Amino acid sequence: MRGDLHRARILLWGPVVVEVMKTIMVRYKTSVATGDANEASVRAVFDELRMRAPGGIRYASYRLADGVTFIHVASVESSEKNPLTSLPSFKAFQAQLKDRCVEPPVVTDVSIVGAYIGSDSEVASCVHATGSEPRRRPGS
Repeated sequence: MRGDLHRARILLWGPVVVEVMKTIMVRYKTSVATGDANEASVRAVFDELRMRAPGGIRYASYRLADGVTFIHVASVESSEKNPLTSLPSFKAFQAQLKDRCVEPPVVTDVSIVGAYIGSDSEVASCVHATGSEPRRRPGS
């Protein structure tokens, strides 16, 4: 417990770092027949991101319960240097996207109001790596 209190003190009284990142949200619908192929293409992008581990980006992708609507949220430090656009997997994903869509992508600039990742960054990476619920450490 003492370690938890110490961690809280650092978070509350430590220096505050504010990162200014450009964030966009992209929403589109695929056909029922191409939803799974789209998800596989998205997972390939995340596989390459994990392999290359570029800095300057935060990226998440969601498949809605209808199975055909996808939402991507990307935050980049520099709009001139987006690490996604240089990935071969992302280029392949984009090249085939038009053929999979029944509603084209709508790109929206968004501003962050707040975010909470949790106290354990392994939990967040677990969700993206496996697509499953986060694993908790024993005793947490």
